[in-house]
Amino acid sequence: MNTSYLGGEWYIDEMKTRANDAPGIPFSLPKSKYTYVNDFVPIVEKINYAADIREVIDFVRDDSPRSKLQYSDGSMVDYIPVRRIALPVNKENAIASGIVAEKDRDLMVDTVYLNLKGDALQKNELMLLDMLAHFDWKRPIYLTQVYIFQSLGLLDYL
Repeated sequence: MNTSYLGGEWYIDEMKTRANDAPGIPFSLPKSKYTYVNDFVPIVEKINYAADIREVIDFVRDDSPRSKLQYSDGSMVDYIPVRRIALPVNKENAIASGIVAEKDRDLMVDTVYLNLKGDALQKNELMLLDMLAHFDWKRPIYLTQVYIFQSLGLLDYL
C-alpha cells in the first residue's frame, strides 16, 4: 500500500476493491468521512487512557455533536479524543496469516500501543488507523513508507 496516496479519495476507493486473489482493505469509514473532508483531524486529548482502536474509529464515524469540535465560526469537525490507542493482537490470525512465525509466538504482545504524535492526523494516517482497527491480523500489511509508523508511534513494533 502506498501510504502517500492514502490521502486521496480515489486511492481509498481503489484499496477497498478486490484485486486478483486479494480481498479489498476493510476500511469502515464511509465515503462521507474521507471525500473532500478530514484532510486533517485534530487530536484533542480528552481521554487519558489507551482507548481501543475500534472505539476511536467509531468515534470519528459518529456524526453526533458529542463527537465534533466546534470552531469559533460555528463549523463542526471530527476529532480524535485520545493520544494513546490500544490495538489488540489476534495471535492465532497473526500466525495463521504468516505475519508472525509459530516459533515466535512467545515473543508476541497481547496489545500494540499507538502513541499519536502532533496536533492532528492526516487523512492517510486516519485511514491507516481504520485499516488497523478492522484487518484482524488476517493478512500482512506492506507499506511503501515507514514515516507513517513514526507519526502513529509504532516504530518500536517494526
